[in-house]
Amino acid sequence: MIISGADFDEADFTLRWPRELFLYEVKQLLRRSDVAEFSERVAALCGEAFIDADIEHILKNASTASAWGASRTSSDDVPKMFLEQLITQPDLLKGYSRRVYYAERFDNAESTNRADLTATLATSFYHLISELAAAGYFPMILPKICVDDDTDWEPDPSDKISKSIKVPVTWPDDVRDNNLSKPVLYSVIEYFHDEAQRPRRNHYHNFGNCGTHHYDYSKRSGGVVYRWHVNELLQKHEVDLRLGNQGEEEGLLIRHASLSLDNLSRDVIAAVPKNDIDEKGKIESAIRLYRRWDSTIHDRRKAIASLADVLEHYRDEFKQIQFTRGDEGDLFQIFNKFTIRHGKKTDRNDYGDEYLDWIFWTTLAAIQLVHRLGISSEIQAEGSTAQAVRHS
Repeated sequence: MIISGADFDEADFTLRWPRELFLYEVKQLLRRSDVAEFSERVAALCGEAFIDADIEHILKNASTASAWGASRTSSDDVPKMFLEQLITQPDLLKGYSRRVYYAERFDNAESTNRADLTATLATSFYHLISELAAAGYFPMILPKICVDDDTDWEPDPSDKISKSIKVPVTWPDDVRDNNLSKPVLYSVIEYFHDEAQRPRRNHYHNFGNCGTHHYDYSKRSGGVVYRWHVNELLQKHEVDLRLGNQGEEEGLLIRHASLSLDNLSRDVIAAVPKNDIDEKGKIESAIRLYRRWDSTIHDRRKAIASLADVLEHYRDEFKQIQFTRGDEGDLFQIFNKFTIRHGKKTDRNDYGDEYLDWIFWTTLAAIQLVHRLGISSEIQAEGSTAQAVRHS
């Protein structure tokens, strides 16, 4: 074991979360290492993130750092040293990998039917919310009721949920018993994202077996953890949707492609020159329109047409730099002849969503190529020069 200290010799540093998410939380904690109850915050993080509960126990009971090779130090120094070593040696962390059991490994008559997996999404989502609520993630909608409150009142989140999504929902019955249509269930999933807050401190209230109380909430961190859990759930149930992670899509369900393609949309937006607000707006709007979970074929064709207009702006330069004569026309042939831009009677429209997905991502990749080649910057520079000449 590279981490010093006999207490950690048999610790299992396998995470419940992705490594990147845990390290993000560690860095946030280290920025606040001078606050009160720092040790308590570190223990709470490790108790939630690590599969091995002993790690939280060790950190909670650290009184000296003698086992770490130090002569004498405060109780906060051990957790701080622990986190700093994880930052500098992240390979100590064993990345999360969901255990795949027999029925998933072998697709035979005895395995779970895929249609049944999709049908039970609502029930699985209910159990996820119950687990996160027990960890203190929904202080406003599912608050902890303390025995010291001396009341029989219990919160009913049904009214808040129903008012927010504009559809009557009885919580938890309708979700747990799978009584909701897909649009309503998806609305509930999005609603709970906006309510998610991750507690960074907790203590156990033993009077009357009250249980754990949570404090010091982070909405940003709660959203990250919630999105990760829900997206894993959607993947498990083979639902082609994911909660978006950035911009206006954050927390909203969007059509899902492979991870590399989803990263492509982020990279293309980031590559647009900061002073080209119009182009960036067109690309962002097109991506949002295409990936909306309820987008129609008309919406998706409109989104591709918008991206095609961006490419049209660079067409001559793109042709000269990247393609031989006429080759760039093949891409625009698709835009113009397959019911994307013009909608003529002679246009072809006898193709499925898979082909439309291919057109969208190919177009987005072409825009990325434009920026990688520096074509857009050259055009902007030429435009600025021409404008200066006109005004001189």
